[in-house]
Amino acid sequence: MESNEILIDKSTTSNNNVNDNGDNCSMTITTPIILPIIDPTNYKSSETYLDDRLEFQQYWEENQNSSIAILEYLEKFSKTNLNKFIHSILYIIEWSCMHQKQNLPLYLANIDDYQKNRLKLPNFNDDSDNEKIFTEIYCKHFQQLLYEFFDVYFRYHRYMTSINDLLSIFPQLKWLMLQQSNNVGHYLCQLMARTQQSDTIGFIFDMIFQDLDFSHNNNDDDKSIQLDALIIVFIKCDGSFRIIEKQFHRYDKKIFEKFLQLLDECLLNNRKLYNYYQHYQLEDYPIRTQKMIKRLLNRIHYNLDDSNAFQCTPRHIETSNWETLAYLIKSRFRMKNISNEAFYELSKKLIDDSPEIEYKFQSCLKKLGPIELQKYWDYLRDNDLTQRSCPSFICDRNFLIDSIRLTTNQPCSQRSCFQNNHHNDCSMIRQQQQQQQYYKGKPNENFSIHFISDEQSLYNMLYVHLPHENIMAIDAEWLPIFSYRRHKISIIQIALRKICFIIDLVDFTTKKSDEFRRLWLQEFCGKYLSNAEYMKIGYGITQDLDILGYSTGQMTNLNLNGNCDLARSSRHLVQFLSDQSVRHYNKIAAQIKRSKTVLESSSRSNNGGNNSNQFQGLSMLTYVMFGYSLDKLERQSDWNRRPLRHSQLLYASLDAYCLIDIYDKIHFIGQQFHFENVKEFLQYVMANTIVENN
Repeated sequence: MESNEILIDKSTTSNNNVNDNGDNCSMTITTPIILPIIDPTNYKSSETYLDDRLEFQQYWEENQNSSIAILEYLEKFSKTNLNKFIHSILYIIEWSCMHQKQNLPLYLANIDDYQKNRLKLPNFNDDSDNEKIFTEIYCKHFQQLLYEFFDVYFRYHRYMTSINDLLSIFPQLKWLMLQQSNNVGHYLCQLMARTQQSDTIGFIFDMIFQDLDFSHNNNDDDKSIQLDALIIVFIKCDGSFRIIEKQFHRYDKKIFEKFLQLLDECLLNNRKLYNYYQHYQLEDYPIRTQKMIKRLLNRIHYNLDDSNAFQCTPRHIETSNWETLAYLIKSRFRMKNISNEAFYELSKKLIDDSPEIEYKFQSCLKKLGPIELQKYWDYLRDNDLTQRSCPSFICDRNFLIDSIRLTTNQPCSQRSCFQNNHHNDCSMIRQQQQQQQYYKGKPNENFSIHFISDEQSLYNMLYVHLPHENIMAIDAEWLPIFSYRRHKISIIQIALRKICFIIDLVDFTTKKSDEFRRLWLQEFCGKYLSNAEYMKIGYGITQDLDILGYSTGQMTNLNLNGNCDLARSSRHLVQFLSDQSVRHYNKIAAQIKRSKTVLESSSRSNNGGNNSNQFQGLSMLTYVMFGYSLDKLERQSDWNRRPLRHSQLLYASLDAYCLIDIYDKIHFIGQQFHFENVKEFLQYVMANTIVENN
């Protein structure tokens, strides 16, 4: 080696000479010594580096069972240079992680004792001390050596409890992470780019955002390390969102918005990421497609639900809205599974403030028929879609009668407003019911609908009606069209045997009074949902309550006890009934025959037949039990509009009430099989029925 590569203080020369001339490697060193250092880049590219590694492997193959081998090995390299000493430590850690991981804590303790008591190393927290003893180049080379500990740690992090194992040995590593975070960050980004294992990439990513301190760096170039880390994870990891999501609360706001803007620009030109592919040598990884970018943006928006984040991705928002609008057009004019009113209202929401989408929409309607566009404009002219609130009211009705009688104490002008709104689509409802019979409840039983939007009506529900019932059905509705936004509850339906309560929860955290929120959260959620004495029936009730918890700010405090989720057992129940013999169970012969019909229809649909599967979800179960499916034309509608239309009220109440009707029917069927408890019968059905995955 060249003489100018060794940088050492002259005051240590005598000590080194003694060490070089000594023949006994076990002699005691009482004064910490300073080892010379070589440029780490030159050392790793030299033959000496390869020879040292080969020597280490041979040494450990011969002495791997010796408990004092580690001390002998460190002692051997303590008299050469700091490069060999540090690399000997790295070799020991690497070897023990691969072959003797149970001894790693012991080895680390010995390494810690040795380097603290035998060697004099730069102390970066005391610059004055370094200036007296170490040259600037020495300190720089030592920092470069320390970076290699990051490499070894991330390759073998599965065997170490945390990076504190290394920080305790070399406190200088902690100094680098805090004071030289930009340099460490660039190194870790390069390390991420070289790493193949996705879990290790996630581990490095977490360190960049958790352990590096960028607060003292006001340079945009330094903060761009976080942007680079985000992009590398997106390029290399198919499950990038899971890695990105963990650090949401740690991102620099401007950097994360820049990341979203870059992804949004890639929807027009995916070459925007090309510089990152080149800089980090990622050309072997496939270019991220628009579908991948949109999927990631959807998940970020869905989980953040931040208006600023939405503004960063205008192309993505507009593209998503148009795709949803195209789906609504298909649903209305081809599949015919959405009502005219729901189609017009949802379309209006999607094209607001977007002239380009509005132009495409009008062009589509013109192609579908000469009067379709005019019908759309007529509906907007005749209906106020800007109203955001509605007073409480009560509808007394029989489900076989297409009229609603308001029995509220509201002024006559308000009652007539509801009546006019509800009668607007009565003719359409009658026409549809003439064409196909839908489930409408029990024919000769009056049933009232209570729309609740104020604390007095909510109080009456909680203290007048609910205490007298121990079974309730719960369902919820929300605005269905924005795939990139997390759903928030619009209404929640609570059905008893004679009443269905429709509670208005739009803008729950901002517009509802403190008393309304207290009654809902403490009295209903706290006393009824968590009370197992009250049976709560639902279809996918867990998802409904998850969205309810998010909408009301009760994500962790919402407990559900005593529930019967029919979604879990519906397919099993249909299959179970189909397997039964009509001869033995003539009291449920109709349910058995309809179960066979459902399964045959599903089989024809899955085998490519022309018959589409009309029996799905709750509608399927309703058909099996009563011979009528649910009318789903209002399932996708604007549940945030006020007041709700007649058909919306009818759909919402029936969707909840049918759950109690189904529960009673399952109870009757269970009795034929000698079960008195519905949940026990459904558990028996699920345990004894095999359902094919369609």
